[in-house]
Amino acid sequence: MAAPLRGVVVLALEQAVSGPLASRLLLDQGATVVKIERPGAGDFARHYEHNSAGVSSYFAWLNHGKESVALDLKTPHGRDIAHALADRADVVVQNYAPGAASRLGLGPRQLRRRRPELVYGSISGYGERGSYTDRKAYDLLVQAEAGVIAVTGEPGRLAKAGVSLCDIASGTSLALGILGALSARGNGTGGAGATLSVSMFDATLDWTAPTLGLYLSTGVEPQPVGLHHLHAAPYGPFPCGDGGVLVLCAQHDREWQDLCLRVFDAPDLAADPRFTTAEGRVRNRADLHAAIEAVLAAAPAELWEQRVVAAGLACARLRSVAEVAAHPVVRERDLLQEVATEQGTARVPRQPIRSSAAALGGGPRIPTVGEHTDRWLRRLGYTAAERRDLYRTGAAAAPAR
Repeated sequence: MAAPLRGVVVLALEQAVSGPLASRLLLDQGATVVKIERPGAGDFARHYEHNSAGVSSYFAWLNHGKESVALDLKTPHGRDIAHALADRADVVVQNYAPGAASRLGLGPRQLRRRRPELVYGSISGYGERGSYTDRKAYDLLVQAEAGVIAVTGEPGRLAKAGVSLCDIASGTSLALGILGALSARGNGTGGAGATLSVSMFDATLDWTAPTLGLYLSTGVEPQPVGLHHLHAAPYGPFPCGDGGVLVLCAQHDREWQDLCLRVFDAPDLAADPRFTTAEGRVRNRADLHAAIEAVLAAAPAELWEQRVVAAGLACARLRSVAEVAAHPVVRERDLLQEVATEQGTARVPRQPIRSSAAALGGGPRIPTVGEHTDRWLRRLGYTAAERRDLYRTGAAAAPAR
């Protein structure tokens, strides 16, 4: 069976992370993604660093398998080509600066007036209306504005999330919305097409629902608790007798009792009235942690891990990035794939969905800037002479040969 989006063409007016993630998620489902890049440098995310065979690790993650068309959208001819590509597309994904796509004549109203069946998805920082509309919205800034940083790190030492959480939240949300719109269009229940919008702030606020909900219901502002959990205890890392660190999680009272009796062999700890309820364990977190650390000091982390696993309870090892790269699950499930660039080979994680119906995932190559320009111009009917003129004027660019 073919991948579910085979035959769907996505025009990607994108840069950085959130838009490229949305279109890559569609590509993983079989769509063809035509990525518009600036002639020369291309998407600036190519150049965050050049450690993944000549491109950044971000770019390698998000863009393998896409087709790159280099256009100068500030020129009339460049915009004409983009309009012609939009006329061939089923979906447009864009995350340009606020208002930029519309100023180029490539906004949702302009393109869907030409083709009502188009599914047009936009990502913004703070939405299309309101006092924050025109603000720049990098991931760190939205983490700060949406309250992620307020509950991350140690008390008195705040930190940001170590991944691009706001970009990922918004890109994933947009891809899900596009899939729904395509489904509705295909089965006749949703009209001809759709205009979708996701803001990074909105998507991130949704992800902060538990901490925001705690404040809204109690009036108490949640505080950062480091590597532990705001709402449950024990739930975090604990040092063992050999200096190793074991992450333990007891999400409800039965797990706590099993941990005390079947792993720690500590009936007194199980019966301690301070810790018998979830609320009590959170309220007496400092005493709880001290009691657990005293027990774990008697043996090395590996032994405690074996006992927790044998009891069918939850635990993990606190691993470095290097240890993750060599993780047995990464090896056993073949979770890294090689993708080619002009300069060599980079390794990136495979897309995470396993399907019994079709092979999913992006292509094996990261495109060079403008690698597919000539191919798409030919498909659009431009003659050899017209293509040479476009390259000469800089409205379009193909890679040097």
